[in-house]
Amino acid sequence: MSVPPRDAKIVELKPDVFQLRSERPGSHVYLIKGLTKNVLIDTGTASNYSNLAQGLVELGLQPSQIHLVILTHEHFDHTGACSHFFETAVIGAHPLAANKISLQDEFVMMGKYLDGASKPFRADIWLQDSSVIDLGNYRITVIHTPGHCSGCICLYEPNMRVLFTGDTVLAGGVLSGILGSGNVSDYIVSLQRLSAMRKSYRKFSRAS
Repeated sequence: MSVPPRDAKIVELKPDVFQLRSERPGSHVYLIKGLTKNVLIDTGTASNYSNLAQGLVELGLQPSQIHLVILTHEHFDHTGACSHFFETAVIGAHPLAANKISLQDEFVMMGKYLDGASKPFRADIWLQDSSVIDLGNYRITVIHTPGHCSGCICLYEPNMRVLFTGDTVLAGGVLSGILGSGNVSDYIVSLQRLSAMRKSYRKFSRAS
């Protein structure tokens, strides 16, 4: 896989796994083309939806061909465009995020004040810690990592050795902030858990 230009809007990370880059304040969005389902991880802001839809078209998909949207947490920069997929895709989030989303808890979500208008939506399925989503070519494990906020999850795919961290860990290993419903104690435990997973993987790699 060739190295993409620095200003590329779409980057193929692994076969059939793509990063669709957003401008701030929106989060990047990830697309996994599964053998059985097409999955988005987060949706970015409502105001960035047109760019997201265009990116999907460039990758050969219409927005209606997304079957599952997994939200790493409830903040507007990760969920803002979700209402555009609500009628055609299944929406999944951790129960602590799903509850805030269904109640449109603006103290936590913040979209009303910081993003364009979007229609309310809800999570169809509540993703518990250690849930596994099998896409045929990839299997995604849900890891509950509260701290940045209470409903944060990471998504781990062991075969491609990729961890989708949402805002639990930012690019380059930078730690995130503690926002409404989050706390430092939970964040420390979550980081310790991810660190233990990394050490365990290293031991396995050296032994194999």
